[in-house]
Parts: sequence; C-alpha cells; structure tokens
Amino acid sequence: MPSYQWTGRTSAGDALSGSLEAPSKDDVVVALRARNIVVNTITEGMGSTRRGGAGRIAVGLLLLGGAVLMALIAKGTRIHCTRTAAAYDCTMETNMAGFRVLYAEDIRGARSATDETRTSDSYDSKTRTRSTSERHRLVITGEKSTVASEWMAHPMASCDWAAGTLNENFAKRQAASFETWQVETPPAAVALVLAIVGVLLFLSGVRRLAANASA
Repeated sequence: MPSYQWTGRTSAGDALSGSLEAPSKDDVVVALRARNIVVNTITEGMGSTRRGGAGRIAVGLLLLGGAVLMALIAKGTRIHCTRTAAAYDCTMETNMAGFRVLYAEDIRGARSATDETRTSDSYDSKTRTRSTSERHRLVITGEKSTVASEWMAHPMASCDWAAGTLNENFAKRQAASFETWQVETPPAAVALVLAIVGVLLFLSGVRRLAANASA
C-alpha cells in the first residue's frame, strides 16, 4: 500500500506532519479529517513510488509470459498450393502460434475444399442451462486422397472463407502459387489482451522508476 507524507494543522492552529499508509490521497484526507486535522499538502513517499514501479514491472512481465503461453497453445493452419500441369499440389501445415510447425501433409491434384462443422451440446447442472458449441475444420480433396486441418473453435479466417478462397483459385488456375492461413481465435485473443496490458504495465513501471531516479 502506498505511503504518503502529509502536513496540516489542528483546529487550534498547531502545525503537524507525518506519514500515513492508504490506498489513495483521498483516503489520507478522509483519515486526517476524522482526527480533526486540516490537510495542507500530501505527497507520495519515494519508497512507495519505487515499490509501485517495480511491482508494475513484475506484473507486466508475468502477463507477457502468460501471453506467450496462450499464443503457444493457439492452433493454426497454413496451406500453400503450387500449380502443376493438371491442378494444384498443396501442403497443409498444422502449427502452434503461427510459427511452430507440428506436422505437415501433402496432397496432389487438389480440386476442392470444404468446411466441415462438428456441433456439441453441454449441460450445466448448477445453472440448469444447455449450450451448444461448434468446431470447424478445413478439408481438401485431391485426386486420390484428402487432408484435413485440426478441429478449431472460431478460427480466423473462417473455414468457410478459406474453402472459398481455395476453390476460387482451383477453378481459375491463374496463380502460379498461393496460400491461406487460419488461427484459433480464443487463445490468440487472450494472448493479445495479456500482451497489451503487460506492455502498458511494464512501461508504466519503468516511467515510475525513471521519475523516482530523477527526483
């Protein structure tokens, strides 16, 4: 809790000063008024500022670490296709956080792509409510085989959009090569929020320490 240095006067006019730990300056004023002390000045203690800066840096780093962990569990898919004489040969990579490749599958003569949906129902016995969730995966069909992405909740871009992009290129056969990608939105969104808050807290802590050092 921050420590504040204060000066003031009693109802008799006697000058007083001291320090008080409180959540904020307003709380210091309220506490001193309860003791019939009229506040003149309130300043936050240097040690409190230093501790506050270091604490914000520590929390910021923890949040950044959490952002990295959430990003690492965000599944993604990258599909790269190259035109051949008859159709397209494609490679579907399954990755984590968009860069760590877990495995890759190749398909020759890719001709069509579809969005498959799997729906599941759940029941919460405490609230007595039912909920429905959907997962999607992208399926590419070739001359002799098919490949499919991992099941993902709310992928970005959507499987429907990715399938439409693939089918459009398969039909036109104009591009020598092209690619599309997807990432699972919920963990990626949480990672982004943690990263933003972590950076803001870290920078705020650095500014506090810098202000303390220059004071």
